Amino acid sequence: METRKTRLLFISITLVVFFIINAIPLETYGQQDLRVRNLDTGEKYETIQEAINAASVGDTLYVRNGTYYENVVANKTISLVGENKSNTIIDGKGSGNVILVTADDVNIKGFTIRNSGGGTITQRSALYVYYANGHKISDNIIKSSFYGIHLYYSGESTVVNNTTPLLFGRKHCCEQHYLRQSLWS
Repeated sequence: METRKTRLLFISITLVVFFIINAIPLETYGQQDLRVRNLDTGEKYETIQEAINAASVGDTLYVRNGTYYENVVANKTISLVGENKSNTIIDGKGSGNVILVTADDVNIKGFTIRNSGGGTITQRSALYVYYANGHKISDNIIKSSFYGIHLYYSGESTVVNNTTPLLFGRKHCCEQHYLRQSLWS
């Protein structure tokens, strides 16, 4: 009789645990990997580029701490905001520009941007702005890139409070080709 009660208690406890585990919503699994959030829609994404591709013009994308191994193309007006510039890292894996901006009025703030490629002059930047205007690039750390921030045929931008390393004994931050009325500091 005691054995039967013990077995019945064991089966009951097992069933209760089983139902509790299965009652947890499935979306909690894997959601921890969704580290980029569109603040305007509430949608979450695994990569920065995935979030940009799904964003509408004017959206703000909030990027949680972590290292993102990707090359990012900002081809629409958005704001990219990192959680903490020391711990929110975009790593280009030594290939091409880490961030390429081809749209006007893109804001980028709060990142460590590192490891651009060493190819042609247009593929060596941590952040390369190409024929686009009206940006605010602020409070970023630039590392391990031949050019830090490179504005090419771009203007009317504000580039402030970015930390860049010394390269060959001089601050190698910002290349300016054919700029119009941009503020640098």
